[in-house]
Amino acid sequence: MGFNAANNGLNAAASDFGSGLFATNALFLGEPNPLRYTPPAGGSWSNPFASGLALPVKGQTTFVGQNIRVDFPDHKLAYLINWNFSIQRQLSEKSLVEVGDVGTKATHLFWNRFDNANDPLLLQQWGSGLLDSVQNPFFGQIRGGALGAQNVQRRQLLRPFPQYQQILSVRRPYGDSHYQSFTAR
Repeated sequence: MGFNAANNGLNAAASDFGSGLFATNALFLGEPNPLRYTPPAGGSWSNPFASGLALPVKGQTTFVGQNIRVDFPDHKLAYLINWNFSIQRQLSEKSLVEVGDVGTKATHLFWNRFDNANDPLLLQQWGSGLLDSVQNPFFGQIRGGALGAQNVQRRQLLRPFPQYQQILSVRRPYGDSHYQSFTAR
């Protein structure tokens, strides 16, 4: 028996459908203050964009320096298949044996995938050094936002696409699940 499960996913809500391509700015208050747990110079909650906003440049659609969220139009529908199979044998007038197999398989479960995440193996190589502040090669080329700062965390420069902050592919149908059990009575 099979069922289509259009809104079943591993995370996120159904409101993700149809959102299209768009970019967002993460809150950036400015260059980090050398004193921990203090606001950056010029930044405060009353003036959170002291360093400026990364505004789109006319005719440029690359969204460099920003977070990007992409929703693809080719969503495959998730589906479920359930099965139950058993065999009974009567051993005597008063005894019966039954063994069976029960299973479920779900295919194309949705998953929000971060395509600009650091490779987990970098943690072994760098450890907490991934959080060190290093010179930003994009300084002066990207205006506004965290990638417009003079320094960035090392982990940013080790991402697959270091010129972007986060790239989120929304509701990609990568997920599968499988359940199988043996029954006896």
